[in-house]
Amino acid sequence: MGFLLFYCSLFVALVGTFSLLGFFLRVWFSRQEVIFKHLGISTRQSLWFSLLMVGVLIMQGAGYMRWWSVGLLVLLLIVLEFFFLSKRTAHH
Repeated sequence: MGFLLFYCSLFVALVGTFSLLGFFLRVWFSRQEVIFKHLGISTRQSLWFSLLMVGVLIMQGAGYMRWWSVGLLVLLLIVLEFFFLSKRTAHH
């Protein structure tokens, strides 16, 4: 139970941290007037990156981490991101 709570709290902390960092970096480098357009993208990408980091830590702790398993996880997250990007551009 302790590991589950640790990984859940780590995931939430990473999502919050990466979301804020991604949002502020996007606002800083972007010249758009509506800055809150970046919030959804930053949050979604922080979810993927946090999922990757926690997934790698779980695989490492369980002894299942190999280069190809991490590669498959990265590939899965890239496909998910492209899916959401294509869905977003189809609606606009």
